[in-house]
Amino acid sequence: MLISGIVASSYRKSGPVAGYTAWYDASDTSTITLSGSNVTQWNDKSTNGYHLTQATGSRQPQSGINTVNGLNAITYDGVNDRLQASTASNWTFLHHTATHTFMVFYANTAADQRRLMETSSDGEAIGIMYLIEDNDTVYAECDTGNPGSRPYQMSTTSTVAQPGAGYWTFASDPGNGTAANRIKIRKNGVAAGGTNANTASPTTSTATYPLTVGSWAKDSVNLSFDGYMCEIIIYPSILSDSDRDTVESYLATKWGI
Repeated sequence: MLISGIVASSYRKSGPVAGYTAWYDASDTSTITLSGSNVTQWNDKSTNGYHLTQATGSRQPQSGINTVNGLNAITYDGVNDRLQASTASNWTFLHHTATHTFMVFYANTAADQRRLMETSSDGEAIGIMYLIEDNDTVYAECDTGNPGSRPYQMSTTSTVAQPGAGYWTFASDPGNGTAANRIKIRKNGVAAGGTNANTASPTTSTATYPLTVGSWAKDSVNLSFDGYMCEIIIYPSILSDSDRDTVESYLATKWGI
C-alpha cells in the first residue's frame, strides 16, 4: 500500500544527524532478517549493534507487506507482535539521562491504547513508556519502580492520525530542575501540547526490561501496536534546536509527511 504520492527517492539521503545510540530504519531492508515475510531481527544501524529480535513465529511482525511513501515499513498486527533488544542495562540511559527519540509510524484505526516503545511496562517497573492512549493521544512516562514517584508523566493534547502516518519527537530530561522541561513531545515538527508536573528524582537502577518496540515489555500482557513502524532514532542527549529540526526534516521528507 502506497501511503503518499511524494517520490520516496527525493528525501535527503545523507541520513540523520550523527551521534545516535540506536537507529532502526525499516526502509533499509538489508537490516531486516526474515522467515518468509515474518521479521526475526531488525538490526540497529548504529555501531552499538542493539538489534531487535523475535524468535516466536506467532509474535513476529511482517516486512514487505506495507509501505509508507513507497518505502518499506514493518507491520504490527495489533494482537501480540513485538520486537525486543537484549541486555536491560544497555537502556538505563533512557530513564536516567537526557535523551532525544524520533519515531515515525503509521497507525491503523484500532491503534488506541497501544505500546510504541518502552523499557518499563508499568508504574511498578523501572524505565520509560511511550504509547498511544485510548483517547488517541500520545503519552510518555518515566518510572522509578515506585508508582507514586515518577520523574515525568504526560499525555499530549495532539491526537494520532488514524489511519495515517506521523513523526513524533520525544525530548526526555528526567532530572531537569523545571518540571515542564522534563518531557517535551512534538508531532510532525510542532509542539504536541500537554505539561508534566512531576518532580521525582530519576533512578540510576537498570531498566526492568530491554527496549521493546511495538508491545508491552512485560511479556504476560500484549497491547501490541496496530500499524506500521517506519523508523526510530535514539540519541543519548537532547539535540540543539537546529539538529532536531534537521532530523525532523529528514524524516518528514523521507516518509512523505
